[in-house]
Amino acid sequence: MIFFCEDCGEKNDLEGSAFSNGKAVFKCHACGYRNAYFFCPQEKERHRKKDRILKSICCFSEVIGGFLYDTKNGVRETRMPTSLTRADIETLGRAFSHSYTSGQSAYPDILGMYIRIADKYFMIHRVQDNLWVVIVTRTPSLPDDVHKFILDLA
Repeated sequence: MIFFCEDCGEKNDLEGSAFSNGKAVFKCHACGYRNAYFFCPQEKERHRKKDRILKSICCFSEVIGGFLYDTKNGVRETRMPTSLTRADIETLGRAFSHSYTSGQSAYPDILGMYIRIADKYFMIHRVQDNLWVVIVTRTPSLPDDVHKFILDLA
């Protein structure tokens, strides 16, 4: 990654080992000035963006709640009603992600899955290889803006 010296403006090409905890500290090879840059690596920024998904989606009146489910680490974030425990949400996440991947093995062009339980509609979308967004709604459809937002995340 290339950083410019704050003192002389010289270009410094740094190896990945020069970065730690969102900070790059280096001595300019031209003037010797000690520079410190604070940044958010792209992967962390992508995770932060995905963690803000629920806040954006849950503002719609049709939405009851939602959660992000990571198949490796479980529930990442939840905005589900308090009547559901974390274990309940974990169970839903496991079942939904398994159903989705099973369906996708037969039909690889699947982009989303909808399940109706009682009078609630669950919309399941894969956001990354191991990350799923589950949205619970009162109606079987959401505004086009929400669908576009979800599809753009993938």
